[in-house]
Amino acid sequence: MSDFDTAFQVNAEIRDDPKRPTFAREIHVFDEVDVEIALYEADHQVDEYMEQFRARFSNPEMFEELVKIYRGKFRVHLKEFISDAREIMKPKDTTWGTQGDDGYHKDDDDGNI
Repeated sequence: MSDFDTAFQVNAEIRDDPKRPTFAREIHVFDEVDVEIALYEADHQVDEYMEQFRARFSNPEMFEELVKIYRGKFRVHLKEFISDAREIMKPKDTTWGTQGDDGYHKDDDDGNI
């Protein structure tokens, strides 16, 4: 089987795998450093997961390209989530300082309004 065929087979296996990488930790979406750390951690998750498929490829460069594709896909989904979360959490009314219409206050850590 060629590496090209193997890539399609691996793709199908990943799509159906309930154990494929899922990012589960809390991300502080307004903290750019935490966002970058989360993206780095996501890359690491993909790298670890994909390692199980390395031996099936005769061309290491093709395997590395496949890993890059999956890293990119995972990052895109994570960035979309972060963007959506920022949109939902941003203050809507700036006339009251940092508190929006939804009662969210950036310095309120206990969840009370």
